[in-house]
Amino acid sequence: QIGGADGQISNPTLQPELGMGRDLGLDWQLTPATRLSVRAFLNTLDNAIVDNAVGIQTISVNAGQARAAGLEVDIRHAPEEGTTWFANLTRTQTRVENPGNADEDGTQIPFSPDLVANLGLSLQLPAGWRASTYLHWVGAYYDSTSRTNRTEFGHYAVLNVRAQKTLSANLEWILDLNNLTDRRFNMPWGFQDPGFNLFTGLNATF
Repeated sequence: QIGGADGQISNPTLQPELGMGRDLGLDWQLTPATRLSVRAFLNTLDNAIVDNAVGIQTISVNAGQARAAGLEVDIRHAPEEGTTWFANLTRTQTRVENPGNADEDGTQIPFSPDLVANLGLSLQLPAGWRASTYLHWVGAYYDSTSRTNRTEFGHYAVLNVRAQKTLSANLEWILDLNNLTDRRFNMPWGFQDPGFNLFTGLNATF
């Protein structure tokens, strides 16, 4: 059966998963202007539920045991008041263990990039303005646990800019300019990145 407009195919044989997450981190103020954060993590699952692409739809299936181990590193430096540059990286290794299915045994968890990184600069400007620009990188990921049917995606970088204007004590205007270089790349389910796009809105606090 097809689940409906969301394109999700139902799976009445799906079993609940059971898992455990572990992580260990450290925040280190290297200098008054520089902070380093490091976190290692390990997540394990039995009866892992993964979403596999089937054409333009997805189906959730149990994929045996799964593990995801990785490292996150974030560094921020403020050379002067109102100016901060930052860089962060998440490296993840995933593995699905399903000895009963050679096509899936030893493959990666779908939609989990092996590398995500950001490099950016944030500026505090006069008259209540703030501006940030950052380069966002996404490494390789797959749309299925099946070696024979999966497709590889990723390996792209996009440049984004955010402008923020303080209008009052509890109201802020936001403008996001995404994918400034208008890069187009393929995505799962037959989609393509739309290229340059913008978003604007108000952020109110009460």
